[in-house]
Amino acid sequence: MKNTTRLVLLTFLVFLLSGGMACQSAPKKNPALAAKQIQSIAAEVRVWKVLKSAEGRELPFALKGDGIQIFQPTRTLELPLPDHFLDLIVSRQGRYFAVFSLVSGSKSPRSDKTLTATVYSAEGEELYRVRRSVYYDEPLPARVVSDLGGMLILGQSATGQLDFYSETGSLVKQVLLFRDAQFDLERLLQLAVSADGRSVAVLASKRGASPLDSGAPDPSGEPHLFLFDAGGNELWRMPLMQTTPQNLAISPDGRLVVASSYSSYQKSPIQKNTVIVRADGKKLGETDFLFRHADFAQEAGTVLLADRSEARLIAPDRARVLWKVRYPRKSGIIAAAAVQPDARRAFVLTAANRFEAGRFVFAQPVLHVLDAQGVQRQEIPFPKENFLAPALYVRGNQAILGFSHSLYRIEAQP
Repeated sequence: MKNTTRLVLLTFLVFLLSGGMACQSAPKKNPALAAKQIQSIAAEVRVWKVLKSAEGRELPFALKGDGIQIFQPTRTLELPLPDHFLDLIVSRQGRYFAVFSLVSGSKSPRSDKTLTATVYSAEGEELYRVRRSVYYDEPLPARVVSDLGGMLILGQSATGQLDFYSETGSLVKQVLLFRDAQFDLERLLQLAVSADGRSVAVLASKRGASPLDSGAPDPSGEPHLFLFDAGGNELWRMPLMQTTPQNLAISPDGRLVVASSYSSYQKSPIQKNTVIVRADGKKLGETDFLFRHADFAQEAGTVLLADRSEARLIAPDRARVLWKVRYPRKSGIIAAAAVQPDARRAFVLTAANRFEAGRFVFAQPVLHVLDAQGVQRQEIPFPKENFLAPALYVRGNQAILGFSHSLYRIEAQP
């Protein structure tokens, strides 16, 4: 009897030990996340941004119909919008922002216009203004402001000209991308700047493109990818495979550039291509995908790409797809996508998109939380919220999400 008892006890102890060891060796899971409202505004917010003060403090920023609100630690700073307000852009790290206005010279539809850019620090201090003329039939220039002192860069697509301005608003350099190209209203141009402002990526076409089977002369727009330094010096250029440029992104550290292009046909499906290029101009890989959203997981060395219905995590080397997730039509469209620096979590925001009162409105948003393998771990719905422009920002292990009347922090539950 004693031997039997000892045997039972021994068996029980082995079971406990093996169970404890199994628990210790199990992989750690990401804790569940919850949405906490951190700002609420009665007036409709066009878009939320997150600024960063000189001390590194994050400052929520709301663009409303009648002005700007910057939520500082001890007060809320109000800035009025200029007459004939056009739009607003924020630098990559949020240390600067620029407010643009566009004024016609007369009531004639053929009158030239004046574009004014007013650049501010994150604290709301006006730093300088830049004014330039825009021909009446000319597309508005591409516009970015960098975190390198708030330098402004403008790119005119019809001429392929870049204007680099200093931190005081002086014109530093003008660059013509294609010296043998003609003025063309159908040419395209995009700009992207690294977080330190020292690398400037440009995606531009030499001419407007046509379907390849249309019989048009020179149907290819001959899109090229460029990299410049902050002073406007060209480091390299690369022709792209397809005929029409689509989208552009550069990693925060400037080490990776991602660009997409496509070729259209009258009787065949379009051909899609996204290329991933190193900062020295070496192509790492390419994939048959057109992205609308891009975010970089710098610690993991991967990039998250998304179009309207699919998100992919890509390893730059040979553009390997690590995982991909497709959302059905009933989920709406992908409005934003972001990934943590270590790629342990990715966030995909979907919403129904409808046209009402002369504008597009996103409604019934859902935040999808994915793990490192692309498996969805959570859905966080916001059934009563809507928004005009997506606002999704990842900050370490947290995310910030903005809607028309609310700002939320997405963080682990205590």
